[in-house]
Amino acid sequence: MTNPLAVLAEFKEASDETALTEMILGLAADEVPALALRVTEARKMLDRIEDVCEAAMERDRLKEWSHEGTRYVFSSVNKRTVKDIDGLRAALDASGGVSVADQKQIFVTKTEVKFTRLNELADRDDTIREIRDEFTTWQRGPKHLRLADEERRSG
Repeated sequence: MTNPLAVLAEFKEASDETALTEMILGLAADEVPALALRVTEARKMLDRIEDVCEAAMERDRLKEWSHEGTRYVFSSVNKRTVKDIDGLRAALDASGGVSVADQKQIFVTKTEVKFTRLNELADRDDTIREIRDEFTTWQRGPKHLRLADEERRSG
């Protein structure tokens, strides 16, 4: 039976998805499902290990960590959500500052808002910023260890 950790080690050495694919396709037919099962078990174990590590980092109030010159932060990613999508649509419409083309970019579906365009407009127009802020809220996600550069982008 092929050891999933050996597969990962070989993949890390190769650092090439094609090499990993070739290696797996080169396994005997009865080894592939067995490897898939072991990978699933390993993923569950890794998730539990990550949860315990994150609980320990929370306990120790770790905020950042450096390893081999790379800086990591232990923080949550905040996500903006819409409290009232119909109200947001009506308020933006009433403001007169949002074109039909912009509204199509903002309201992707009846229940989904794309914040990229809305934020661009809000950065240039105080009225739109006030409307956005009135109809949205920030949700704090779980903390994870990630690259410090990602912290700036998610801010």
